[in-house]
Amino acid sequence: MNEDDAPFIQSLFNDPLVVELVGSRGLETLDACRNYLLNNVMESYKNNGYGVCKIVLKETMKPIGTTAFVKRPWMERESEINIGYLMLDGYRGRGIVYEAAQACLDKVKDDPKFEDIVGTSRTNNGPSIAILKKLGLTFKKHYYQYNIQHSYFVLNPKYL
Repeated sequence: MNEDDAPFIQSLFNDPLVVELVGSRGLETLDACRNYLLNNVMESYKNNGYGVCKIVLKETMKPIGTTAFVKRPWMERESEINIGYLMLDGYRGRGIVYEAAQACLDKVKDDPKFEDIVGTSRTNNGPSIAILKKLGLTFKKHYYQYNIQHSYFVLNPKYL
């Protein structure tokens, strides 16, 4: 992803369901989206070697979502890498997010840096939790963030 993806990021992060589930990220303007891409997405690749990937339709290369490996400051362990995903309305429920997230996991399965993959979701987000389970993550606990209950999943059983 690069600065040219600012219109897509603006569309994705202002999708009503995305705002409901992950909150407003202050990405209402193209300038804010360009800054996010430069200072978050591209910086993550520079510093960590991983980050946010675009999900595109094979036929048209139209961006429709993202999947990502990201560090979160509120994770339990320094080694944790959070797998996440977002999808534009109209493309949800088709198995596309699962396919993309599974491809990401397949790519890093033998890399020891990715031994400690976790996934989180609001407890009431059944579709997201179903994807985490289908990807092989196991429920560990509930926790609260911003006064909202979330579910916390781990991929490696040694972290249960």
